Amino acid sequence: MRKWIPLIIVLLALVLPLLIESHYFMHIIVLSLIYAILATSLGLVVGGIRVVSLSHVAFFGVGAYTSAILTVRYDVPFLVALLCSFLMSAFIGFLFSVPILKLKGHYLAMGTLAFGIVAQMVFLNWENLTNGPNGIAGIPYPSIFGFMLDSETKIYYFVLVSLIVLLMGLYSLNRSVIGRALITIREDEIVASSFGIRTVHYKVAAFTISTGIAGYAGSIFAHYSAYINYDNFNLMESFILLAMVVIGGMNHILGPVVGAILLTVLPEALRELVDYRMLIYGLILIGILPFAPRGLLGSLPTKWIKGKIGGGEH
Repeated sequence: MRKWIPLIIVLLALVLPLLIESHYFMHIIVLSLIYAILATSLGLVVGGIRVVSLSHVAFFGVGAYTSAILTVRYDVPFLVALLCSFLMSAFIGFLFSVPILKLKGHYLAMGTLAFGIVAQMVFLNWENLTNGPNGIAGIPYPSIFGFMLDSETKIYYFVLVSLIVLLMGLYSLNRSVIGRALITIREDEIVASSFGIRTVHYKVAAFTISTGIAGYAGSIFAHYSAYINYDNFNLMESFILLAMVVIGGMNHILGPVVGAILLTVLPEALRELVDYRMLIYGLILIGILPFAPRGLLGSLPTKWIKGKIGGGEH
């Protein structure tokens, strides 16, 4: 029965727009899937190589601004802008990861936090490029080979397919030689090095790919929102994104997806308490983690990296 669960989930996701008539609810669902892609990118490093990054919202912003600038100012097609967003975020992520991944523990977390703050200041103050506090408006709807994604339902299916492809790619990665190398690095870097695994190279590669995925999500977000500014990528969003990964389960492929959907939909269900959003998130963490320290899906068998080292838990 377990092997049918993913297929059932996909089928339910495909028919979901047929069951929802409210444009507002579809809007929330689309946003939750975009954040699911972003949270999955963060889960790749938090759950995969145990790197706590507070900079992924910055790379989300890099992707969003890259796509917005290319399409609004230079009339670049959406798919080209989408690819450029991935590549630009991955490139900056690579340049950033080479020095930052030499740090350990809370020094590493603080370094990524500092990058997120610097990125937001760049979005705010580089007016010639980002239009400063006014942001960029008039971002066109996504268009794929002339087919306009000009409704919540159309964009929903595009984001859903993107998310499914991403999850399938990660599942294949987990079962590969690279996945087994990442297991060893995650469990003990010293042991990994003694086996001849080039730990820094693997960590840089994982971080670079994850930041590229964050930029991809940012591009979709920009075209769906039609307007972005620096406040979309603030420091608070970084902590919310990390909470999505932790609550859902950092060691499970679907964990960040569940966390993203929960923490995107829940505030809308509690709109009267929007001013207490961070308090609500904190209470959720306090309520869940004592009973499920590995997150809501952390105890299920499909892990970020499959297999155990020395019989230990992931």
